[in-house]
Amino acid sequence: MERNHLLACMLGSYLIPIVIVFILYQNNPSISSIICNDKNKAVILISMIIMGIFTLLYENQRKCQLSMYIIVFLLIGIYGVICKPETDANHIIFAYISFVSICIFMIYHCYATSNKVLYILLALQVALVGCIYLYPNHFFMMEVGLLFGFAIFYLYLHYIEQ
Repeated sequence: MERNHLLACMLGSYLIPIVIVFILYQNNPSISSIICNDKNKAVILISMIIMGIFTLLYENQRKCQLSMYIIVFLLIGIYGVICKPETDANHIIFAYISFVSICIFMIYHCYATSNKVLYILLALQVALVGCIYLYPNHFFMMEVGLLFGFAIFYLYLHYIEQ
């Protein structure tokens, strides 16, 4: 399967959790409160497993071992966040694994490509991480911002590697 098709499949399978979070965000303090809810967990986990398969296939075609390893850690973090209740200490550990993996992925690819746009996106990501600590009342929106920032980074990386 071609990388463009794999990326489209990744986005398609990721769309399901995005729609669920979008529909339910108003009454929830965090993305975790939505994805860990027993009503949503199975659908979100299945969607993310499918997305993970397409992501691994995509990364395999990029032929970058380090990128693949980082993505594996990111996927482990994502699955852990979904499977562990918010009140479980391991949930926080998996959340950190996810966001640290995202940051490492972004740093690595900034270094590997020396692309100014990627550096700007990384700087915005770091700023958002700082904002989470400065403005904890807006945690949900900061989480969304971090995930959106990573998505833009990933899509732009795909674009410049074509």
